[in-house]
Amino acid sequence: MKIFRIAAVLVLAALLTGCSGGSIYSNYRELEQLMVIQTLGFDRTSDGVRLSASSGSDSAGGGGGGGSESGTEQSGSESVARLAAEAPSFSLAEEKMQDYSAREDLFFAHTAYIAIGGASAKESVKPFLDYIERSTDLRLDIPLFVVTNGTASELVLGAGGETYDATSVLRSLERNIILRGDGVIFSATEVVSSLDENGCALITAIKSVKADKAVKEAKAAELTAIPDGFAVIKNGQAVGSVPVDCAKGVNV
Repeated sequence: MKIFRIAAVLVLAALLTGCSGGSIYSNYRELEQLMVIQTLGFDRTSDGVRLSASSGSDSAGGGGGGGSESGTEQSGSESVARLAAEAPSFSLAEEKMQDYSAREDLFFAHTAYIAIGGASAKESVKPFLDYIERSTDLRLDIPLFVVTNGTASELVLGAGGETYDATSVLRSLERNIILRGDGVIFSATEVVSSLDENGCALITAIKSVKADKAVKEAKAAELTAIPDGFAVIKNGQAVGSVPVDCAKGVNV
């Protein structure tokens, strides 16, 4: 029995040390190998969905270069990368973006914001919420936005410049909303819970506008986002809105 116990300990030690340099993980990646996605955009297309992504200016992997190929776009400088892909499903769109990422593995676990196109929200937000809930990478507490005057892709790919992106724009907008106290930013969890309990929910609405109208240093082609009240979601569809001047204190 004593010999058996010693053998078991030795086997366990071998498994823990293994051939992975002392790590019990076999599929880890160095930080420099990751392109950290911080903002995602969800849109519907005639054949499925369009997934847009921006790495943020502090992405470990940095920018990508590249071009556009098979529905995938990638642009950016040394510090910001922007990608988009169309596919029948979000999982396939993720795979397509990964295929055309220049060097790094896409990393979605640090996604900070998700934007949904206005027209797509009018059809239904349920597929987007289902995707967030099923995803093993995305957190349920991610803040959601509805872009009332365009697609999410336009904002995610067009916001910011060479050294900042949609993540910086939405982070600044979130901070301003909190400081003013005239709005609330709801997470995916809160939206799902409200739909389950009440059959309706609110999602913070934003408009994409030319950045040079708000920021003197911005270039004409750059976009930014401004508050636009709330999108009212009923039975999964955006059926109306609450304007900015009525947004303070509104809830379901």
